[in-house]
Amino acid sequence: MLEYVKVLLCMYPKMEAEIQEIGKRMEYRALRSYDHTISCEKIAEELLVMRDRAEAYREVRDKMESILKRMDKKCREALGFRFFKEPMPKNVTLRTVYRRSVRGVDRVAEGLEAAGFDKEWFFRYCGRDAEMMFRYRYYRSQTPRRARSAEPKVILRTNRCPERAVSLPGAERAEG
Repeated sequence: MLEYVKVLLCMYPKMEAEIQEIGKRMEYRALRSYDHTISCEKIAEELLVMRDRAEAYREVRDKMESILKRMDKKCREALGFRFFKEPMPKNVTLRTVYRRSVRGVDRVAEGLEAAGFDKEWFFRYCGRDAEMMFRYRYYRSQTPRRARSAEPKVILRTNRCPERAVSLPGAERAEG
């Protein structure tokens, strides 16, 4: 459900470069418009779509920046490790960092949704970006596995003798 938030967090450090790239593409498209057989109206529409996308990226980048600044240091460090390739916080286990990053993703999602940056917004403005959609599909493919891993697991402890194996209700004893 929060895949789009994870994508935005991954892309956050690259947003400024992406905004500049869109600006360069707009300039190139405008300068090369005389070579094409496409009408001026069509080119103007393309330029407006590109401008809207750049503005949307600026707005979400600024909102994420303000959310991250308000977040406590521990969650911010965990998100930095998980999404921004920063070093792992010291004297903290990997499990703790993961839990803090999950809380951080939830807080970022709440802040973005409160500002109107929801899943629909993501697909409207980021749906044409190949890298963002690649990351979205990656996180989306990981969701069912995580959902399964969150289910309680039944571990059967068996001794060397199969007749002494313990079987719990709802679990099948491994034949070995």
